[in-house]
Amino acid sequence: MSTPSKGTQSGSEALQQPTFLKQPLLFTPNGLKLSAPSRKTLKCAAAWLREHHVARVLIVGYCDNSGSEACAAVLAERRAEVVSSVLGAFRH
Repeated sequence: MSTPSKGTQSGSEALQQPTFLKQPLLFTPNGLKLSAPSRKTLKCAAAWLREHHVARVLIVGYCDNSGSEACAAVLAERRAEVVSSVLGAFRH
């Protein structure tokens, strides 16, 4: 996840990157289940987003190269969807 560029935020917000941006979001191998620490990270991200309601995040999924490129791309996309869904659930 990442926040928008500095140019779209106020000066004080641009200098203070939230800590959740530095935390990896980990899943079960070849799966879609988030680890407990990753769910906690998303909960923190949702709280931060509630306080900074004009902020936006970009969610991108990644996978290792242990399978075919096509399978990895599908898994990465589905993982990004899981993160988006969980984040949305925590935001409300």
